[in-house]
Amino acid sequence: MGHVFFYNLGENRKQTIFTQRSSPQKEELMLNNIYFTIAGMNFRYGTEFAERGMAVTLEKDPKNEYDKEAIKVNMPGLGQVGWVANSVGTVLGDCYSAGRVYDKIGDTAEAVIAYMTPKGCVCELVLGEVGEIIGES
Repeated sequence: MGHVFFYNLGENRKQTIFTQRSSPQKEELMLNNIYFTIAGMNFRYGTEFAERGMAVTLEKDPKNEYDKEAIKVNMPGLGQVGWVANSVGTVLGDCYSAGRVYDKIGDTAEAVIAYMTPKGCVCELVLGEVGEIIGES
């Protein structure tokens, strides 16, 4: 699966996206109400550039010596921008922690920035046409 690089947030929770494979391709996908917080953005590029509708890619990091359920958050052109939050102090509201997201995705997954708050960036996982979370195993 190619990397998602733009989301046009539309009606009925359907999103028109463009994926990059051998040639750009337009697809309709659904969001799935699994939200997570990006932690650690201020240690990399900050949050000023992030906007609602921007795409992020999740990548499991099983070799992380500090957290066996660590999930990197990457953006096209920037690389890693943070981590899926995994502690009480970093998970916002009703967001899932990295531990809860980890078992729901393959090695990678796609998500979209849903909200920007003063305390962090909240994203939502993206579903494919058959209800599968977009990503690779």
